[in-house]
Amino acid sequence: YLQLKLNPLRLHKGKIERLVSAEIDIIFNYNTGQHTRNSNQSGFATSSVLASGNWYKIKVPKTGVYQLTIADLQAIGIDISGTDPQNLRIYSNGGGVLPENNQAFRHDDLVENPILVVGEEDGVFNDTDYVLFFASGPLSWSYDPDDKIYLRNNNPYDDFSYLFLTTDLGRGKRIQL
Repeated sequence: YLQLKLNPLRLHKGKIERLVSAEIDIIFNYNTGQHTRNSNQSGFATSSVLASGNWYKIKVPKTGVYQLTIADLQAIGIDISGTDPQNLRIYSNGGGVLPENNQAFRHDDLVENPILVVGEEDGVFNDTDYVLFFASGPLSWSYDPDDKIYLRNNNPYDDFSYLFLTTDLGRGKRIQL
């Protein structure tokens, strides 16, 4: 299956030019059946990080730094009184759309994101404590080196990206200041 999109008109030195003829070379690259994973992975995960513990889903509309207050954590159902803030963890696989190419790299499971938990040192959540984290939204950008422009890639399936939060897996990854 091949889909080719071609614009037969262009603006050149102030004049519109029409494409009269073109050639296309199609080169087939057959895979020998050996699929290789990214060099830092030896294989597939034996189980998902989501397999155990209590998980809370967070949605974000765009790329940026987000803050979760104690009220936000309670609103999604976390029992603050019995939770050590040092055990707070956030997982995601970024935003945007999964690549259509099956050979393109994608994570096998959710990846833990480094976060900053202000006030976690005392081991309890106080009213002034909060969480800061970076999240990628559903919109992504890619660079086209041929046209030397950036292309906006909207996620056609959802207006949000999602992250997953847990407090059940021990100390979490932190942003190093």
